[in-house]
Amino acid sequence: MHQYIFGQDEVVAQFVAQLIPECRERGFGKCRAIGIADAEGNLLGGLVYRNWCPEVGTIEISGAAVPGTNWLSRRTVQVMYDYPFYGVGCQMVIKTTMADNEIVLRIMAAIGFDLHYMKRLGGRDRDSRRVVGLGTSNRNIALALLVAIQCFGGTPVVPAVVANGLLLILLGLVHVVFWRFGPAPHRST
Repeated sequence: MHQYIFGQDEVVAQFVAQLIPECRERGFGKCRAIGIADAEGNLLGGLVYRNWCPEVGTIEISGAAVPGTNWLSRRTVQVMYDYPFYGVGCQMVIKTTMADNEIVLRIMAAIGFDLHYMKRLGGRDRDSRRVVGLGTSNRNIALALLVAIQCFGGTPVVPAVVANGLLLILLGLVHVVFWRFGPAPHRST
């Protein structure tokens, strides 16, 4: 069972920066962070949120963990989304991942992020992908988690989670159909 550490932004951000080669020297600057710890309180990984832009509702996220730890649980994914979408009211989360980091890109795609290829964003000789998650994508998280399970072999599928995801998709479709083809709203003059 994981513990989540809040209010220790500097400690968690420094821990995460040491795990990401591109961030080791400079760190993250002003940020918020959530640590993921084991039952004994040892940090396994962390999520760092920075460059919050309230005018347009965007924030950037970085995350990393000690190699070989099983830190990205369903609950961790929920915590990862709760802060930006519900805590500060973001409409979009942005993550930069190197183009050769196929595991992270596959996980982000399975969770519902859109992947955008950008030449040289990782440096002069290294391409990357800008990964974008929208608040509306978050509604389908349960179904996306079913796909993500393929990234973590042996993870049991919880039928209630999948049913919830399918129900949310159905409700979303009904909403769109009603909005598009339903009666026009009445306006008073």
